[in-house]
Amino acid sequence: MNISRLKNSRKPEKPGRLILGFLIFSWVLLSCESNQQQAIRLTEKGVIPNPEASKNCPLASLRSLQIDDKGNVYILDAKDKKVKVFGAEGSCLYEFGKFGQGPGEFQSPTDIFLYGQTVSVFDIGNKRGCQYSLAGEHLGDFDLRSLPGMFRPEAEDEEAMYGNMIEYAEDGGDILKLIKYDKKTKSLTTISEVKVEELFPTVNPLEVTFKLRLRTDKTLVWVYPENYVIYLMTEDGKKVKEIVQKYHRVEVTSEDKDKLLTEIFGGKEKITPGFNIVWPKYFPPISSLLVDEGNNYIYVETNEKSKQGEIKYDVFDDNGNFRGSFYHGERIRQIKNNMAYVILEDAEGFPIIKQYEIHFERVPGQ
Repeated sequence: MNISRLKNSRKPEKPGRLILGFLIFSWVLLSCESNQQQAIRLTEKGVIPNPEASKNCPLASLRSLQIDDKGNVYILDAKDKKVKVFGAEGSCLYEFGKFGQGPGEFQSPTDIFLYGQTVSVFDIGNKRGCQYSLAGEHLGDFDLRSLPGMFRPEAEDEEAMYGNMIEYAEDGGDILKLIKYDKKTKSLTTISEVKVEELFPTVNPLEVTFKLRLRTDKTLVWVYPENYVIYLMTEDGKKVKEIVQKYHRVEVTSEDKDKLLTEIFGGKEKITPGFNIVWPKYFPPISSLLVDEGNNYIYVETNEKSKQGEIKYDVFDDNGNFRGSFYHGERIRQIKNNMAYVILEDAEGFPIIKQYEIHFERVPGQ
């Protein structure tokens, strides 16, 4: 038998078929990779402020924080009415802002935002936003007194501020709206709204509000925590994706009620007279929402906990694929470049920030 003749008698593959086969194989490989879950763990990296900085630049209260691309941490100290800036290693760099009603001054600052090269502080006392450079130079203020209802911000960029606003409904009760406030035109756009019970005198300690975060590609990521649905949409309101996740319903126990009443009122005996406390049977599935601006990953703080009381977090990548879950004993307040930031208290009762690095590891067998 002429083996060489048999080899040569085989027809060569057409280039188009080879390319098509390669593309199909690559698509299947990437598809499997994108849906692959990972093991997620956190390792402690440091504390802000460090022991030296805590003596020279102590924190009186820690209301809100943001992180820049260098890892510097911008902390809104609501009690001192200042923004205090710390390096990634915990050293105190500088501070800016002060109490008052003049340009760039605060009365009751509640939230801090960072976008591009701008730091913005929301001051509910003066009903405005105060803008600064990263170095603390005052750039200007924008007025929020034209907002028709009670407003609490969730996110901000160069053009707009996003947040929750409550308006009274004509037929009774309240309307909770997720709005976009254009800082230039002062116009309002409603992203979503829901009818809720009148806030007073009936009080639900687990009353939920919309949660919204901005990704670096200008995508809006938001949830209404009563349902485990994550909405991704463009700035002009076009839906990009909906992420629906299964969850375990967590019942509200008597211990939970006592703890929440202590946190809100200082205990049962200190509840404001006339308030009617109404408890739902279950916690909402979502407690909070975070986005890592470094990779646009979405982190969902759920109300599920481990037997040890650790909080369960679900993680979704920039395409909305579920990457996995992890449990952590402390509530995470901010995430940037795979670094998680937690607010705690030191031995003397002063607020500190503990940093953790987030690691994604392949699950064996996948």
